[in-house]
Amino acid sequence: MLVKLNLIALLFGFVGSLIGSVELQKNSSLLESFPQNQDLKIEFCIADIKYNDKELKILEFGGGPRSGFDGYDNLFGFGAMWTEFWKYLAQFNRPMWYMKTPRGEPWTSFIAAKTFASLGGRFALGPDEAVRLIAQDGEASFDGVFPNYNGIFLVNKRMQEFGPIYDELKKKFPSAIFINEAANNFIFNKSKTDRLFRDLELRQYRPKSMVCLKRYDATLALKIINTIKSDMFVIKPLNAQYGKGIIFVKKEELDSMLKTILIEVKKQQVKVPLIESIAYWQDDTNSRFMIEEYVPSKTVESEGKMYDATLRAIFTMHCLNRRISITLLGAYWKLPAYGLGDAASLNEVHQSHQYDRAIFSTAVDLTDMERIRSLLTVALTRVYAKMITQTKNKN
Repeated sequence: MLVKLNLIALLFGFVGSLIGSVELQKNSSLLESFPQNQDLKIEFCIADIKYNDKELKILEFGGGPRSGFDGYDNLFGFGAMWTEFWKYLAQFNRPMWYMKTPRGEPWTSFIAAKTFASLGGRFALGPDEAVRLIAQDGEASFDGVFPNYNGIFLVNKRMQEFGPIYDELKKKFPSAIFINEAANNFIFNKSKTDRLFRDLELRQYRPKSMVCLKRYDATLALKIINTIKSDMFVIKPLNAQYGKGIIFVKKEELDSMLKTILIEVKKQQVKVPLIESIAYWQDDTNSRFMIEEYVPSKTVESEGKMYDATLRAIFTMHCLNRRISITLLGAYWKLPAYGLGDAASLNEVHQSHQYDRAIFSTAVDLTDMERIRSLLTVALTRVYAKMITQTKNKN
């Protein structure tokens, strides 16, 4: 693989964007299904990562438009991440649209609305308003369709709302660009994310994992232990957000925990008050769950305490002329509620928190940022190629 770096970006440190692009090998099978035209595709995502100076493991993805960026803004200022994203998006020199019901302050500051507007960005509440405003600009249309309009739309809606809005916009603007058009097919389901990494080149970037039926039997824990071979495991729902339902458990207690969440919680047989992560499983509607090996990060110090932190990376992926580019917009360490060595539960020591704490993030060392950017560029280039190819085949 040929890796090209934008060295000028490095001068701005980790506050600015770090850009990398990778050319897939010319004989790569991933290129066979790529669009032959010059269509532009853009994704805006986050990833939670375990990094230990030498390698990284991607735990899960999320959508940038639906993320809070509290940890990043805590370090670099309110609205800092959205400012980085709008500047990135402006490079394409296309009309930019943000689709969401406005909520006033502090929301407009959080999304850096003034920066967005200064770069030519426009807001619309929905497809009808976008159609009306674009028609007023004199854009040519035929029976209410704008076939040549090449603007960029970011639809910031929950998934159940996103689909209908996206479908309507796609009908009206068939040549437009829709942020996360490919990524949304994968990033909200941990099993779909995991399948993207199931090849020899990508397997090294994910913890060892299994997807299991939510059906308890006395041999399940032993099967998991023998397959994954870890001293500690992380149980995860397939599509929950904000860390809900995640449980850290030692292998000696795995069987008991599986029995609790798969039988006792469902049948309300637990006689003691449930902690939040276990209580979640009362209402989980999936037929399967994921379990992973526990992977630690490098130890991170904050205010004199040592933490098993999780790296939150915020990045974009775009494809133009069949070439993929990855931009690391920023990153920070998410901190658990308790430090290593504190008298606390496994979840309290190892699961990173984002809310209701005065200190919840710390900066990433610049040397680490460059190494992380390099590793992510290689991994995400191939991941994104698979997203595009599989989305194209699905459509």
